[in-house]
Amino acid sequence: MQQVLEKFRLTHKFCDLLSQNGIIVVHFADGRDFELSGCGPVDSSIYNDTGRWCCTVERYLGKDEKSKKLFTPNSGVDIMEKDIIQIIDKATGKVLYSKI
Repeated sequence: MQQVLEKFRLTHKFCDLLSQNGIIVVHFADGRDFELSGCGPVDSSIYNDTGRWCCTVERYLGKDEKSKKLFTPNSGVDIMEKDIIQIIDKATGKVLYSKI
């Protein structure tokens, strides 16, 4: 995985944070909150943007009922680095990144 990440370091600033083993808690500016795992970078040529990741939803933590039905455990979700306001390691509670 490390070799794959090296090619994305110029376009994905959270390579070391989102690619970690285990579960991370990610808070977004729009109020969506997730427990995520298995995040991998999406090649910028696919959507013509940078900082996009595809992750596995462990749990949707938000209150929106429609989103709870959409983001079920083991479903996939694409996320954008620019929308993230905080990343926490679930196992340790350590804040890995925060805009707050």
